[in-house]
Amino acid sequence: MGGVIMDFKSLQQLIKAVSESNLTSFEVEQDGLKIKMKKEIEDISSAVPKDKEPVKAFIYDSGEDSPFTSCNGLPADLIRLAGGVNIFKDGEKPWANVTWEEVVNRNPEYIIVMQYNAADNVEEKINFLKNNAALKDVDAIKNNNIFVLGLSDVVAGVRNSNTIKTMAEKFHPEAFKN
Repeated sequence: MGGVIMDFKSLQQLIKAVSESNLTSFEVEQDGLKIKMKKEIEDISSAVPKDKEPVKAFIYDSGEDSPFTSCNGLPADLIRLAGGVNIFKDGEKPWANVTWEEVVNRNPEYIIVMQYNAADNVEEKINFLKNNAALKDVDAIKNNNIFVLGLSDVVAGVRNSNTIKTMAEKFHPEAFKN
């Protein structure tokens, strides 16, 4: 069965689209899915500490000379709901090339490495980041706060609440010990 990729900038847009559509491939009814997603997201967000600054996160998609990253699209909203802030949320496009100097200046506490599919060698990406001299003083590199998400985790879909939980557990492990 084919799929349709839609560019949602927030989870609210996705939930609204699900509730207004006639999507029959979901195992649950649209209203049930909408309620389930909202409940899961509310539970995660309520566990995130409110007395701390949001964790600064950088999504590394690809590129060695110039990193390709997520800016103001749906991934930024997922990061926000997990208690973080995308360091390039002020970008004009959902995805864009930036400079390593900009990454260093914004000093992310976490780096999220994108994996397109099983053939995408994320270990090479991680090794590149760890061995990039320009990034040696970046908090995420110094503290080894690098983790991988699949592309399907950050595009609009029913996995988004799981993605938020994964990020929240990385960003705020003390809030998710149990």
